[in-house]
Amino acid sequence: METSIRDDLAAFEASDAAVAIACYADGVREIDALIASELRAAKLSIDDDAREHLAGLLGADRALSRQELVKLTTYAFGSGRVTLADV
Repeated sequence: METSIRDDLAAFEASDAAVAIACYADGVREIDALIASELRAAKLSIDDDAREHLAGLLGADRALSRQELVKLTTYAFGSGRVTLADV
């Protein structure tokens, strides 16, 4: 017997083991905090224009944003500062 997606969803929702977890894209505040955290961990500062540009490029996926920040901090390692040219 074939079940529909609607039937499967109804069975899932009725299950005692079902859990719903809300997932939201990061907002400006969360992106700024992520940038600050990653740069602080790498002992780097960032120019204001570079931070603004970088924040505009990040955000849809936290794991992907973190990976991009790791690449950036690796690239800027030893310079002490991230500039717009680095971003």
